[in-house]
Amino acid sequence: MSRRSSTQKRPIPPDSVYSSRLVSMMVRRIMVSGKKSFALRIIDGAFKF
Repeated sequence: MSRRSSTQKRPIPPDSVYSSRLVSMMVRRIMVSGKKSFALRIIDGAFKF
């Protein structure tokens, strides 16, 4: 068994544009190789549709 204590979950900050934690979670799921701006463009395009 590991001697390290388990990490505490950090609260997810809300998205700056939509002020929603759900949008922030979606951005993190879509994000590939740390490209957050690209993930935001995908979500913005989906919301405008």
